[in-house]
Formats: sequence, structure tokens, C-alpha cells
Amino acid sequence: MAINVTTQEVSLCLAPATAHARAAVTNAAASLGSFITAGIPVNPSGIYGKADQYPIAVYLQVESGSSGSVYVTLDGLTTPTTALGLLLPQGPSMLKVTGDDMFRNDRIKIVASIAGPTYVQCFFVF
Repeated sequence: MAINVTTQEVSLCLAPATAHARAAVTNAAASLGSFITAGIPVNPSGIYGKADQYPIAVYLQVESGSSGSVYVTLDGLTTPTTALGLLLPQGPSMLKVTGDDMFRNDRIKIVASIAGPTYVQCFFVF
């Protein structure tokens, strides 16, 4: 019995070092990128020949032990408040947000319930 083995090249893309960020969110609502020191990360090498590729998703989680709550809206227009928006979970749960346009136009708006800061862990996926 003969066994045929074939190989195929696979292109891998490692996320840049900025793929994991910590947002210091206050009670003044703004876009997610404004709470991250370096803004929304961009993969400068891109993949599949596309330079400056934005993330395709982000996982958001309020740091465990935080005294404040964090609310988020995803339409790029609505300002979140403590009465309007999705409540971000503390660990071990996370909120996953997908969509290239969410990051290219920084459409995720976020606010904390206290003057803060309340820290949010952000893991960006490329």
C-alpha cells in the first residue's frame, strides 16, 4: 500500500506587539481608541498584501476587582451612559466585537460609571 503525502505552504500572520492594550476608561464618554495610549493598533505589515490592516475583532473585559462598571455602544453615534449601552463583563467573561469598520472608524464608544479610571483589557485580533 502506497501513501501519498503532499505539503502546502501556509501564510501565518502574528499579531503585532500592540495587539493587547489596556484602556483607562473615565466617566467622560469617548471612542475606545481615545482611552488607549497608542490608539487602535494597526498591523503595519498587513496580511495578504494589505498594508496597515486594522483588527477584525476585539475582546473587551473590565479588569477583575474594578469598582466601576463600563458601558459600550457599537453604532458609532450613540453616546453610552449608565442607562444606555452594553455592560462590559468582568473576568472570566468577555465581550467580543467584530467588524473591520468598527476599528477603521473607531466606532466603539465607551464610558465608566465612576470618574475612574476603570481599566479595560483589550485583545485585538488580526
